[in-house]
Amino acid sequence: MGVRPKVFINGISGLLGFHLAWKLRHKYLVSGTYFRNPVTIPDVQTFPVSLAAPDVLDAIIRMQGPDFLISAVGMSDRKEVDEQPKVSDIVNVTMPVSTAVLAARLKCKFLNLSCAEVFDGDKGNYSEEDTDYTLGDSVGKQKITTYAYVRAQTLESTTLRIGRVLGVGHHYRQSFFDRIRGGAAARQPYEASKRKTRSYVSSHSVVSAVENILLGEFPARHRIFHVGGANLAEFNLVQDWYQLMGAEKKLVTDLQDTKRDLSLNCQLMETTYPGWKTESKSELMKNLLLALTPALGSRRWEKTLRTLDL
Repeated sequence: MGVRPKVFINGISGLLGFHLAWKLRHKYLVSGTYFRNPVTIPDVQTFPVSLAAPDVLDAIIRMQGPDFLISAVGMSDRKEVDEQPKVSDIVNVTMPVSTAVLAARLKCKFLNLSCAEVFDGDKGNYSEEDTDYTLGDSVGKQKITTYAYVRAQTLESTTLRIGRVLGVGHHYRQSFFDRIRGGAAARQPYEASKRKTRSYVSSHSVVSAVENILLGEFPARHRIFHVGGANLAEFNLVQDWYQLMGAEKKLVTDLQDTKRDLSLNCQLMETTYPGWKTESKSELMKNLLLALTPALGSRRWEKTLRTLDL
């Protein structure tokens, strides 16, 4: 085997950082940093960094000398963001921008993971050209700021705006999907919105998108791709999972909230990287089932999904 390229993931203990490291370690030399949630991954070097002294991050990345630098760090809990504005600004803005600048100096390729929350949510099916950005979402505004700074201070970057990711968390960090499947397993009531529509995408599909990008060419310019999946109301997503797990659908009740459609148009990603395609609802469910029961294979679940009309 020849020399494997090096991938450095800033924010390796988050849902996406963890899943990326777990999969990429087979083809790449993977290392990364975590901040509040320690994590151990076989064949992957992980380094703790204190938010009180983030300057050490620069030295760690230089020491690793990566070919690809992925910014997967982020604070998405809006309560935390509002209550800790200085900390969230460091995590959501300063760190991604500083790593982008460092990547340019080290002449390695930079990939920034962003989110659909940058949009106002009035119309949905957003393409990369849309500029209907949010004026009220604190996380979305920080992501917009990050991209503007990266464009101003570097000549090349790739940004992925990703839909709502569903995947299994790890010991130190429970995921949104873990809460849904826990509720279904315990036959507990669950409030979900009929008015919130998002592009739900499995962690498997996001990792596949990143793999396609790493294997392709990085043109010397700034570019954005949307990576989403099945466009569903949260209520329908949770009901479908409850049904799949044999729980009563009536346990899922309507959460009274405001309307917002953050669905994504992913045609540009599909056209640029034919090896990746947007997940359908059945493909999303199948990938989630495979993550929970990898030994059973996909054929077992395809029959179940057809039977339940999912």
